[in-house]
Amino acid sequence: MAESPHTPEWRVMVAKEYLDGLASSIDIASKYNITSKTVRRWAQRYMEHGILAFARGIGNTRYTSDFKKMCCKIYLDGEMSTDEITAKYNISCEAVLANWIKMYNANRELSDYVLNGRSIWPSKKKNNY
Repeated sequence: MAESPHTPEWRVMVAKEYLDGLASSIDIASKYNITSKTVRRWAQRYMEHGILAFARGIGNTRYTSDFKKMCCKIYLDGEMSTDEITAKYNISCEAVLANWIKMYNANRELSDYVLNGRSIWPSKKKNNY
């Protein structure tokens, strides 16, 4: 996924402008040449996590299989929308969650993040030295 040209501080400014009721999401979106959905999504994430919602990490975010399954179940049980889940759990984008749901519904394994063919999570094997 390409890195956004918008800094975390700029996203906070846009979110605050919307949350402060200074303008509608449509007006703000038009002003900054972004979508109104983006304005609302940033505002929702900012309310949940503050500026940390927009912190740039290095590399891909790593999610465990249990976390992925939990998010799928929350959605499929009708507890939250995809917007709400991605905001609450700071998932990078709705497409990531949609892919998990698609895999979950197809009874495909939702595995832990794998780096170079090895799981990033510690092995459960016990070493006997």
